[in-house]
Amino acid sequence: MRKIDVSELPLVVMICATDEQASVILTPDPHHFNLTDNPISRFRKYLTGKEWMNDELADQIADEERVAVLEAMEKAEAKGPPSIESLFEDVYDEKTNHLLKQERELIDHVAKYPEHYAGGH
Repeated sequence: MRKIDVSELPLVVMICATDEQASVILTPDPHHFNLTDNPISRFRKYLTGKEWMNDELADQIADEERVAVLEAMEKAEAKGPPSIESLFEDVYDEKTNHLLKQERELIDHVAKYPEHYAGGH
């Protein structure tokens, strides 16, 4: 396990206040992480260093994957939303009492406010 000197980390100060007390919370700055220790950036630098990737190839891959994601989203949206009942399938081998209760409550809620739910569940 690696020891870290906290005094060297850029920190974000957050004030957490409740009715009874206030405290200061120091958290690592997420922007610093993205710039210095982001695993995706580190892996890209590794691939570039091995000359297995360059900026042109990375841009090409990003464009192809962006198109693939958009096509998958269009296909999913064309399929329509799943039924409410399907939300409760495959959670457990058999539906538990609390899961059956949640399912009934959701079906009742959607029946009570159908104007807020598309697809006529």
